[in-house]
Amino acid sequence: MGLFKFFSNKKDFVPDFQKREYDNWMDFLEQGGSSKEWEELKRKNKWSFIMDDAEIFSEFQSKFRPLYKEYSESAAKIKIEWTNINNDKVYFGHHIDLFVELCTQNIVVYKNMVALENQYNEDHLQEAEGFKRLAMLYEKQKDFEKVVCICKEAIICGDVRSMSQRLSRAIAKIGREPTAEEKNLIDRNS
Repeated sequence: MGLFKFFSNKKDFVPDFQKREYDNWMDFLEQGGSSKEWEELKRKNKWSFIMDDAEIFSEFQSKFRPLYKEYSESAAKIKIEWTNINNDKVYFGHHIDLFVELCTQNIVVYKNMVALENQYNEDHLQEAEGFKRLAMLYEKQKDFEKVVCICKEAIICGDVRSMSQRLSRAIAKIGREPTAEEKNLIDRNS
């Protein structure tokens, strides 16, 4: 009779959801359960446990790494293409359209990285290569309104290092005063 009661307790195990999964699993094992039974109960009951900082960071890294790889690869291509464009000094044409598309894709990945960094309360370590090179292209094309737009978008996304100064310069080249929003974005770097 005692053996039957022992096994029924394992199936009736009620986890403490204020504890991490590991701690609950250890409690279950101490009551005579097995790892296989634990996995079955967890799956069957759809248990979800709090994570400690290391688990949270590990989860962040597993999601961030593929984005960072994609971002880095496209950033490297952008740098090479920009060097070629700048050496040729040809800032219009089909090859520029392809360059703009490459930068735009890089920006999308950058924004996904920033969203993930924000979700996990991580610092932004990257400068946005796509934003930077598009702003440089638009400067070469003397389209300073586009420079202003791309700089504003970059700063809002978190790239304030070089973009606030570039925004200020582009507004000056247009020959106008910054709007209240633009002034606020420029001041983010101060």
